[in-house]
Parts: sequence; C-alpha cells; structure tokens
Amino acid sequence: MRLFALPATLALAVGMSAVGYAWLATQDMPRDRPARASPAPRDDRPAELPDEHPIDVEGWRRLGRAYALQGRHADAVLAFRNATRLRPDDATLLTDYAFSAAVTTRRSVADEPQRLVERALRIDPNHAGALSLAGTLALDRNDYEAAVLHWERLSQQQLPDSPAQRQLRASIAQAHRLADAQGAQTGLIKAR
Repeated sequence: MRLFALPATLALAVGMSAVGYAWLATQDMPRDRPARASPAPRDDRPAELPDEHPIDVEGWRRLGRAYALQGRHADAVLAFRNATRLRPDDATLLTDYAFSAAVTTRRSVADEPQRLVERALRIDPNHAGALSLAGTLALDRNDYEAAVLHWERLSQQQLPDSPAQRQLRASIAQAHRLADAQGAQTGLIKAR
C-alpha cells in the first residue's frame, strides 16, 4: 500500500508546487503588455523569442520564464543562470532557476535545485515560491519533517480558508502520514 501512497503524494505535492509556483511567477510580470505567442522551434536550437539575446537581468528573466511556460526547462535553466550571474541576490529569480533546475535534474543529482532554493530562503526566509519548492524538494528526499516545516511557514502566509491553505493543509497531513509510516517501517526493520 505504501508503494502507491508515495507516488500519489509526490504527484500531489509537485502539482501543488507547480500550480502555486506558476501563479507566483507571474505576479511581477508587467500587466500592460499582451502575451506573445512564441514561434515554433527550428531544429534542436532554442526557439527565437522577442528577447533572444537579452543584455540585462529582466531580459534573461523574461526569456527564462517564457521557456519555462513552454515546458522547455533546460533552456530556461540557461537563461536563469545568466540572469543570476547579473543579480545573485534576487530570491524570486533564484526560485525560478531552482524550479526549472528541479524539473531537468535527475533525482540522484538534485543538489543544484536544493542549493538554489536554500540561497533564495537565506535572502528572503518567507519567499512563498521558495518555501513551496523547498517543501517539495524535501518530500522528494523523504525528509517529511523538513517538508512540513517549509509548508507550515508558507501556510502562515495564506488566508485561513483559501484554496491554497486547504491544499497546504492536505499536503502537510499527508507528509505527517508518510513520516509515521516511515517510522513504523523503520521500527519493524529494527525489530527483526
């Protein structure tokens, strides 16, 4: 039974993070410009977008977000990497970078997304996107206690009866159940 619970929980947590994170990522985008459709990619090279050769942080950020919205996270990682070289102390930018890095990184080498999200939280300990992603990364490592800590801190920022609050509460409860199951399984192994 536990084998089916974990993938469902991961899907729930990743879905929660992706939806919440996508919403957070759009919050500082300009509202006065219409969204632009991106052209189809040529060969295997990145699609040419309006800011194909950005020269500043905001150009690299827009390019990274455009790629991320297209699901092209490997291209987004490159754009976010360039942006963070120019502005290494921007928690939102680091979180954008960490999210795309997490999507493209094999689970056995997940230290880059973790390192990036930790940097974002050192800059802004209450950054909602970073807390959400940090909880998801912790859950992925089976560190249920850390996941709960990050999500509890995020929960304090939500309205009491909001959909985000209800989703967080469900994820926190599931992380507690997984921690209890892990503890029980560890107890059984030690008893043998």
